[in-house]
Amino acid sequence: MENYCHIVPYIELKSKNLVTTKDINNISQVRGSRDVIERFQAYFRRNSKIFNVHSYVENNELILFMYRQGLSNSNAVIVHKAIGSVELAKKFNNDLIFKNGENNFFGGFAFSDLKGAYEIIQSISSQILERFQESIRNNEVVPELDKLDELLKLEDDANPIIFYYEYK
Repeated sequence: MENYCHIVPYIELKSKNLVTTKDINNISQVRGSRDVIERFQAYFRRNSKIFNVHSYVENNELILFMYRQGLSNSNAVIVHKAIGSVELAKKFNNDLIFKNGENNFFGGFAFSDLKGAYEIIQSISSQILERFQESIRNNEVVPELDKLDELLKLEDDANPIIFYYEYK
């Protein structure tokens, strides 16, 4: 007798608004541009489909992930594991880096492990880096943020910034 491994989803996102194969084929048929990005944007301006599921973070109590719906909507899903409830949120305040939690143009959770979560400020363009360093100089970041002096010394060609948050 052969041993078979059953693969079952740990968590599943179900919605009638998920991007389908048909949607992907329709994107390639959008008229007016040969550029893939322009076709993509034109399609999602007209169709509020869910794509780009990202920023999955999990600990003993919660599962959190984010997704895009259409071009302008970013949503978050919070699953409370103990009671099995699900919440949807339009916005998260980044109070792990910023005191007021309002500087959401920086960073995003990338993934987690058993001990904590990683946040990445992905593309370090000169504009994003300047805004981030200005926030540090204006004392808008939390006092516990590590290596503030080194962050102020980063130059335009720096690698992405990675923060690690240990679960407590």
